[in-house]
This record gives sequence, structure tokens and C-alpha cells, in this order.
Amino acid sequence: MNADVINRGIRAPQPVARIKAVWLAEMLEETEALPDLMIQYRAESVDEVKQAIVQAGRRLRQAVDRNYTTIDAICEHYLIDRMIFEMPSRHETQVMHRVRSDGESLSANIGRGVLGTTLGGAVLGSTGAGITGGVSTVNNNSQGFMGRSYPKDPRDDEVRPYLQTLRKSRDARQRVEAILRMGGILNPKVLPEIAIAYKKDDSTEVRDTAERIGKRIYWNAVYLTMERNGTMAEVIEQRARDAGKLDAEAVPAGHDDASPDEIAAMLAKAQSKKKRR
Repeated sequence: MNADVINRGIRAPQPVARIKAVWLAEMLEETEALPDLMIQYRAESVDEVKQAIVQAGRRLRQAVDRNYTTIDAICEHYLIDRMIFEMPSRHETQVMHRVRSDGESLSANIGRGVLGTTLGGAVLGSTGAGITGGVSTVNNNSQGFMGRSYPKDPRDDEVRPYLQTLRKSRDARQRVEAILRMGGILNPKVLPEIAIAYKKDDSTEVRDTAERIGKRIYWNAVYLTMERNGTMAEVIEQRARDAGKLDAEAVPAGHDDASPDEIAAMLAKAQSKKKRR
């Protein structure tokens, strides 16, 4: 399940399939579906589907206005952005390695624990291999640094009883519980049914739960696909590069030694991160 699957549904020949895909795009705030929604709106001949497109389009435009994307949501939910924030810049890494190699006595004086936090498993290499080698590994060191979380394979549990409860139970709490159970299974095949609950259920709690759990199932499915085909590593590398973690800062040739003040500032930065944990 990803934006391409949703977009194919929006263009499906059957009106029922189209409206389910439109509701799904709306629930998930899949902004990549917006161009296909606009194209289908002009071609759509069924009034109910056309109205659904209008409502979904309005919500997706609001998502665009607040800069929401599925990738950003995944990177926040699975701690990828936090992991990137915790990384030292490439220049900081070079300087701290130099401090460590040039004077063990210096590292003892300014705090071996701080250096250990700064130079832990999050240190990047200078190439993409450094991303997969350093970033992908969860580092459970004594300082409490956590790497990114990972997607899970969907379970093979039977989902029909939960779908029946969601469709037929008059008890809103039972319907909420059915959605939560499906959220634990993480099978993206249930998303169209959850989207129906998001649009049609008369309980605010059920609708809110449908959106929250539906997004988590979807994020997991998208992330799992990206992890397997290698595109998540590319996304992480680009986000790290955008955050200034891969490109060395400009240092004149022959003048790459850090000053004592610069080293002290780096150590203070590392100590501040340690305290925030």
C-alpha cells in the first residue's frame, strides 16, 4: 500500500472502488493523491464520487498548507528525524576523532563520558555506506541514545471478526476496539474498511481512532516497502545532508585544526544533548 495504489483506485473503472480510494486518501492525508483527485474530478460522472473528491481535495489542500507529507510523518513517528538531529556534523566528527587520537589525557580532562556520547554509534562515515552502517543501527549505549524505529511485518491473524464488529456492532467502544486490534495486526488490506468508518461512523471516537490507526498502518506499510527497496536509506541520507550532517563545513586547506574554543563548544553541545535525554 502506497500513494500509487491509492491513485490507481481513484482512477478505477468502478465507482465503488473510486469512492473508497478517495476516502482513503482523505483519511491518510496522502497529499501525493491530490493531482490524481483533481484530474478525476474533471472526468468524474458520478455525483457521489465527485462530492467525495471535493471533500478530500479540501482536506489535502489543508495538509499541503501545513507542509504535511507521509514521508515527514514517517520520519517523525519512527524517530528518524530525531536520530539525524542527534548526529554530529561531519566536521564535528573529524575534530572529535582528532581530539581522541591526539591526546588521551585531554579527553580524560574534559570528560570521557561526553566524548563517548559524541562519538558513539551515530557517527557517520563520509559516504552513503556510513549512512547504512551508522544510521540504521539502534545504539543502546549507557547514555540513552536511541536510533530510529523500524517497520514491522504484518501479522497473519484473521481480521474478519474485527471487520464484522466494525461494520455491525452498535457499541462504539467495540468498534474502537476492533480498529485497535487491526492496528496491532498492521495488515494494510483493512485500510479501505477503516476509511469507511472514518467517513461514515456516527461516533467521533471511532472516526478519530480510524484516522489515527489507519495512518499508523499506512506508515508502516510505506516504510516497510521503502526499507526493502532501499529508498528509505536514500531519504535518510538526503535528510541528513539537508541538516548539515554529511557535508563538511568549509575549512581552509592546511587550517583544519579546531581551536580550543571550538572544541569546548562542541563538548558543551554534546553535554547539552546528554542532559536532554
